[in-house]
Amino acid sequence: MNWNRKSLLLLGAAAVCFTTGSLRAADVAGSFTLPSQTNWGLAALSPGQYTFTLNRSAIDGRIIVYKGTKPVLMVLSQGVAESGTSGESSMKIVNGRVRYLRLAPAGLTFSYAPHKKEAQLMAGRPAQRETSLLVATK
Repeated sequence: MNWNRKSLLLLGAAAVCFTTGSLRAADVAGSFTLPSQTNWGLAALSPGQYTFTLNRSAIDGRIIVYKGTKPVLMVLSQGVAESGTSGESSMKIVNGRVRYLRLAPAGLTFSYAPHKKEAQLMAGRPAQRETSLLVATK
């Protein structure tokens, strides 16, 4: 009986370690370079190189963006769609605001809607500037 308990505890500990490792492996990290000031969520990001992390175990699509080692933004998506794992990761910027982030390793595309006042101002106007950036992911 004592041997069975020890075996069960050992198996349980191994399962916890495996699960934790699997969740960590499921995280997505990457980098991108902004050519001009870009709004993402409530933040205005200056031109330059950024890195990010996405914890795929968090269901809300929370992405943390860093400039160097300093976190500068945590943004939640307004929508998530499956987009397959083939091809490259990319970011779509419309009128200086991030609208979509496609992360090929995760097979997901995150969408970011404009704020209510901005959406009202843009109503009826065609998109003026649209930029697609490649995003390096691992």
